[in-house]
Amino acid sequence: MADGSITLNVGLLGSKLDTETVTTAEGAVHRQRVALVGTTPVSAASLPLPAGAATQTTLASVDGKLPALASGRVPVDIASLPLPSGAATETTLLRIPAQVGGRLPVDVASLPLPSGAATEATLLRLPAQVGGRVPVDIGASVAIALDLATGRTNALKTGALTTTAVTADQVVLTYTVTAGKTLYLSYLELSAVLTVLSATASILGTISLETPSGTKVLTERMQNGTTSAPDRIVMSFPDPIIVAAGVVIRVVCTPGAVTSTLWRANFGGFEK
Repeated sequence: MADGSITLNVGLLGSKLDTETVTTAEGAVHRQRVALVGTTPVSAASLPLPAGAATQTTLASVDGKLPALASGRVPVDIASLPLPSGAATETTLLRIPAQVGGRLPVDVASLPLPSGAATEATLLRLPAQVGGRVPVDIGASVAIALDLATGRTNALKTGALTTTAVTADQVVLTYTVTAGKTLYLSYLELSAVLTVLSATASILGTISLETPSGTKVLTERMQNGTTSAPDRIVMSFPDPIIVAAGVVIRVVCTPGAVTSTLWRANFGGFEK
């Protein structure tokens, strides 16, 4: 610059010079207009920010208000978010039991067993662990209904003995229960009478039911009361006496005198 003039290197700017004169209150002013060609570098470091633009200070304030990131993401509280259309609510869920009759059908076929639960494999080992028998607590009374009418065979037996001996346990009637069957004894008839009638009262002896043979379960004393009627005892058992297969059941007498006496026994029931 010299003598109040401006020297502009047009070649460096790649532009051409345009001069005009503008008249102002102070007088004529010469103004030179420059048209730039190409890109002109501009530094924005010192340019003013637009009104309301964020600054480092305002951003730092916002950063203090934001929650910490979770796996690189901003956590979101979904408690207050609206449910999707048609989503179940507490009200609709409470109506389900009534709609399914108070019970929810559940397929348990694929559910895992609780820890320590018995399985088919462990149950199959039980007989060996208890010696082939499963112990049962029979302390409580259990009512069991037996079908005694189907497949049964009547067992009606009779026997008689006339004796003058006083030997103990003379056999009047004996029977062995059929193999594979059980005898249900329903009635028993016992009688004794002198073979020669006598009007004198006397003790004839005793008569007994044994089951098994040799074990007396019932004994009655017989006597001569009149000249016409034998001493006779009839007993029925609403709950039959149960005698196992192969067991001998018998009636025996032990006379009390050598007077000739006829002893009779009848019993009956059925085998099944």
